[in-house]
Amino acid sequence: YNLDALIAPTEGFTSSPPGIAGYPIITVPLGFLPNDTKVTTNENTASQKLPIWPAPNFPFGLSFIGTAYSEAKLIELAYSYEQATQHKRRGMPFEAAMPKTQLTDIICPK
Repeated sequence: YNLDALIAPTEGFTSSPPGIAGYPIITVPLGFLPNDTKVTTNENTASQKLPIWPAPNFPFGLSFIGTAYSEAKLIELAYSYEQATQHKRRGMPFEAAMPKTQLTDIICPK
């Protein structure tokens, strides 16, 4: 097909085979999950409940996958996409995870 790159969502199966084969992959920001997204936990370990996908305001990306030695073209494509969309600037910190206490409040209380 004479393609310069394949473009696919970053998560899941789409990025594993090219990575294992040694083909270059560049990931750029595509968006963020909404703040009301329910957190999923890993229930397999009784002593730990680690948060995993999905989570509020979790970033997700778009992968540019190329053939061997196509890194220069992938960088050009990914950079152009990133500059045109500016998705990385749209993400806001998850409000509940933002610290409310400043270090100076603890070290030098008023």
